[in-house]
Amino acid sequence: MDFARLSVFLSAGRPAPRTVLTLALAAALVASVGPVHARPNQPDTRSKVEIRAHLDEPSWAFAGSASEIVIDFVVPPAETRRPTGTLTVQLNERGALPETRILTGDEGDVRLYLTSTRTGMRHYTVTYSGDTYFQAAKKTFSYEVWTGPLTKTSLQASAKKPVTVSEPVKLTAQVTTDDGKALTGTSDGPIVFYADDKFLGEGVVVPGSRGWKATLVVNYLPVGAHRLTARHESVIRYSGPESEPVSLQVLPPADPLPLDGVHTLTVTSPFTVRMDVTLTQQTGAPDPGGYVQFYADGIEYGLPVPVTAGLATSDFLLPTAPRTFTFSAAYFGDNHYAPITFPGQTLTVPLP
Repeated sequence: MDFARLSVFLSAGRPAPRTVLTLALAAALVASVGPVHARPNQPDTRSKVEIRAHLDEPSWAFAGSASEIVIDFVVPPAETRRPTGTLTVQLNERGALPETRILTGDEGDVRLYLTSTRTGMRHYTVTYSGDTYFQAAKKTFSYEVWTGPLTKTSLQASAKKPVTVSEPVKLTAQVTTDDGKALTGTSDGPIVFYADDKFLGEGVVVPGSRGWKATLVVNYLPVGAHRLTARHESVIRYSGPESEPVSLQVLPPADPLPLDGVHTLTVTSPFTVRMDVTLTQQTGAPDPGGYVQFYADGIEYGLPVPVTAGLATSDFLLPTAPRTFTFSAAYFGDNHYAPITFPGQTLTVPLP
């Protein structure tokens, strides 16, 4: 402060302006006692709040699809009140708008929705405004965004031409987005193969494919024309049609060798019957291979059973209710031996 200016006013017999006088007195006070310090902040006695948040099932999101975020507050055990105020969720992605909810204190879980347009690891921040009883809080969470949920399955067979019965054929199925692009994330279910709309087997996942590619080697198709398909059997969220069918023609051997066979039934327990097919080749001929399909009342019982040392066997569990079954079997043949169909045999329950 310019004290000379103040003295000019006083010597002239004029009162100094109020602002000049006030500044002069303040400057004099600072000069005499030093700077005035602000009072230290009072401690915040309001209860602390912990924010918890997660994606509702499943634990990932799909690009372009809204995902539900479940938010909860953890307050001290002795606290009987619930937070009020404003809750805001902001997706940390360019162009994303915040989602806001006014809290009344009566909520349980708070559920808001986020939609990410990009795949990969994404982040969102939950901000609580605080109120009279609870401190403000803020926390950032992460989640993964994958491509999907619509998918497409393609199928290829290693054989482009007809094959001889029991000749192995490798089937390969690939699951992509519905527009044919690679899927991110991990498959939530197996790839299953079918022949003529009947279960053929579950595929073996190709290493590194995260379940989106699988193979199955089959040599147990009977003689005839077959329609092969594959389907991704999603457990939770993915959806898509089965693959376009692939045709496969299975032929009998060109010059089959003589082969005898017999189908027998043996009751091995009060509720079990064993079905056997025994094959006998001529002396010096190769051992028969291939598969046998067993039937109960004309319906396939399980998958085809491989022939080992001339024998294929399967156990059938009988019910306790009275009824009559007809059991039959079919040997598919192999590259040396022609197929054999065994006529049905009846068995009545309860057993004698």
